[in-house]
Amino acid sequence: MPILIENFKPPGIAIEPVISVVMPVYNQETIISKVLENLMKNMTLPYELLLLDDASSDSTLGKIKEVFSNILIQEHQNLCHVRIYRNKISKFETYCDHFLFERSNSEFILELQADMIINDYGFDSRMLSAMSQQEKLCILSGRGVENFESVLNLYMNSLGTDRAQVRSLFLYLVLRMLSQMKYFLRFRRNNSEANQANSVATSTPTFMEVSDSDFLKYGNAGRLGQSIENKISHQVLQEKKLYLGDTVMRGPLLVRRNLYQGLGGFDKNSYFQGFDEHDLCARAKRKAYSVGYTPVDFESPPTLGTTRKRRSLKTEILIVANIIRISKSKRGSGLFKLQSLDLTQIAGQRKIIELT
Repeated sequence: MPILIENFKPPGIAIEPVISVVMPVYNQETIISKVLENLMKNMTLPYELLLLDDASSDSTLGKIKEVFSNILIQEHQNLCHVRIYRNKISKFETYCDHFLFERSNSEFILELQADMIINDYGFDSRMLSAMSQQEKLCILSGRGVENFESVLNLYMNSLGTDRAQVRSLFLYLVLRMLSQMKYFLRFRRNNSEANQANSVATSTPTFMEVSDSDFLKYGNAGRLGQSIENKISHQVLQEKKLYLGDTVMRGPLLVRRNLYQGLGGFDKNSYFQGFDEHDLCARAKRKAYSVGYTPVDFESPPTLGTTRKRRSLKTEILIVANIIRISKSKRGSGLFKLQSLDLTQIAGQRKIIELT
């Protein structure tokens, strides 16, 4: 069970949070300060902030404490409450999100990954406004929406996690061993994470959204895959579109608390890192709820993502144990059961809505 490290309520703040922002964190010492500072600069609604340090082995926890020890209350009057938890051993993303969601207090919960730097003032108000305009919209992403068929193909041809895009546990172990050898033999690039975190590539391509007809036909929109590295166009943000589709991607992810709880929350028994947001969307679609995407401006350096972080031998063993565990429960997962649904019927529910 995670330990409560800090429970900070700014003096004189009497308002109740409209949104609970939750953030699992693992070994993000080079970027976490900027992530938190940019988040606080761009939030406009009253909110509480819940963080869970997943047994980081670097100075991440100290960096987080430093941010809030130096905070100027008069500059953040919409920050109602901060709680910081820590795991003694790594529990990974699904467990951490589930834990934080269960301890949040607001009607709306915003999940943000610890490698996402928000550059979008009022993004929270815009996302909440979009959700409020659609009564059955229960999950809203600021990154992208995609079709179930491609997600299901990836899931069925993996060990049930983003960490293992192979079907054989033996092959996964061989690949991990080669990866570790590559690290120790210094075949990796010499660029430090700190340099990557502090640099903004001026030559990065600009992201332009797909056409409406392509979205309705294929079901994909937003910065999917490698396009997450691209700088989003101001025009895309100005169009104020809401894409209702099959399933959405994490970060930033806004969820209605009551509908989330009614769906049973994140399935930590069948997932531990990756695919769990798609599983939640699959269960939402089975109950005739909508899921969608509206663009948010953020940076997310791929090399700083949690799944790419090098882990200790002890944690690597935990990862293998989790892979074995979830591979056994795969047939009971929402994504596995998705095969029995008529995906063409779900595809027919895609819509594009102009937001007011």
